[in-house]
Amino acid sequence: MKNKNIKYIEAENTLLKKENEQLKKEKQSLELQLVGYTHNLNSSADRVKNMLSQTIIARKAYEEGLVKLNDKTEKINALLKDSRKICSTGARRFNKKLNKEIKKIKI
Repeated sequence: MKNKNIKYIEAENTLLKKENEQLKKEKQSLELQLVGYTHNLNSSADRVKNMLSQTIIARKAYEEGLVKLNDKTEKINALLKDSRKICSTGARRFNKKLNKEIKKIKI
């Protein structure tokens, strides 16, 4: 009976050694995958940080440009309004003078 127990234990020991070796290989593979994932995650985080900082810079530049554009647009609109007043007044004066001259010429 002791012989059978010893053979059984030796066979079980051999199986456990094989399983242990397989688990060690799987563990190494998983550790390599984890290192790769962590490295990609870190580099991705750096890329995201850079993209965010560039986005913030671009947004600030856009907002500053928009403020300048709005100021210039307001100035242009004011000039257009003034020029329309001047043109309409000038056109009326011109039409009056033209009509006076036309009346003078009529026979």
